[in-house]
Order: sequence, then C-alpha cells, then structure tokens
Amino acid sequence: AWATIERHILIFHDRLVSTKQKIFIYHYFPIILIFCYCICYIFIVIIFPPCENTFDYTAIVCGYPLCYYDNQFLTIWDVMVDHITPVIIIISCSIGLLLRIVYQKSQMRQRIRWKNYRKMTIQLLSISFLYLVLHTPHILMEFVYILGVSEDVGSAFMAYAEFFEYYSNIFLPFICAGSMPELKAKLKKTFPCCRRQRRIIQPETITLSHRPVIKIRR
Repeated sequence: AWATIERHILIFHDRLVSTKQKIFIYHYFPIILIFCYCICYIFIVIIFPPCENTFDYTAIVCGYPLCYYDNQFLTIWDVMVDHITPVIIIISCSIGLLLRIVYQKSQMRQRIRWKNYRKMTIQLLSISFLYLVLHTPHILMEFVYILGVSEDVGSAFMAYAEFFEYYSNIFLPFICAGSMPELKAKLKKTFPCCRRQRRIIQPETITLSHRPVIKIRR
C-alpha cells in the first residue's frame, strides 16, 4: 500500500526526496514504521495472544477464527486497519496515478500517447483488478460480520474467499515482472522457444542469358 503512495511522491513531488534527510523521512521512515507495526502486532496478538486459541483439525482452517476475534475492538481494528484500508489505498492510488497523469497532460495541452504509457497502464490496472477481485469478497464478509450478522451466514463462501485472498501474493510478482524489459530479455536468452524467428531478406542477383539476335535480310 505504501509503494502505491510513494509512486505519487516520486512522480509528482520529487522535491520531497531531493536530499538525504527527506529521503529518510519520506522513504525509509514509513517503511520502518510499517515493519515495526507488523512485528509488534504479530507478536502481541497472534504469537502471544491475550487469550487461548482452540484448534479444530477437522475444519478447513483449524485455528480460525482466532480467539482475539472475541474482542470487539481488536476485531474492528484488524478488519478496518489491516484489511480494508490497505486494499482501498492500493486500488485508489493505482487508478488515481493513471488519472492524474491524464489530467496533467490535458492541463498542459499535450497529446497523450498511450503507447508510451502502455506498460504502466497495464501494470496499474492489473494490480487494481487483482486486489479488487481477490480481496473484496473477504473484506465484504468481514464487514458484514462486524455489523452483527451471524457467522453461519455465508460460511462456505467465506472459507473460499479466505483462500483466494492469498492468491494475490502469488500473482503480484508476475504482474510486476511483466513490466520489466530487462527480465524479458533474460528470459528470451534463457529459453530459445521465446525468441522470435527473424527472416533475413537479402537482395538476390539474377543473371539473364543473352540470346543472339538473328537479323533476316530481305
């Protein structure tokens, strides 16, 4: 989520990373802060929870739901901060970056050459579509349960939604790698089947045989 925000900084607010001090504040410090939050949250809530988890080894997910879901505050915090907010940031910032570039070009009265922005457009729309399709069902079900709906409602759908949510971690590296021309060049060298066969056209000389001309005198 922070990477999508940082794209706006690097493209439209490059002055914020013009010095080493600003680079630390706007690049390294948010990453360190997010990393520390994740470590502390995992240790306090998941590894050493304030309650005791029960495991059902006959279920699809043996330890779900975790015991801290009985705490209403932790449940709302986990769903709103750890699930809904990052997905909204990723989708909105990815699509917003594309719209922002189009708007800036139109304000400068410059013609938008989509060929130059083809890779970026495909990558941003693919990331947005990936998170929208794989994360939205699980987020909606979690939000419905927070509102007080029984967890028996849509329990089978919820089990599939949780599993499909993890597919974003599998597909995201391939989407990002697809826009790297250096990687494509290495793959073409490694796998000969990916190479395009070039047809070499060379000029060909044709020799014409001269036949003797016979003149007939009358």
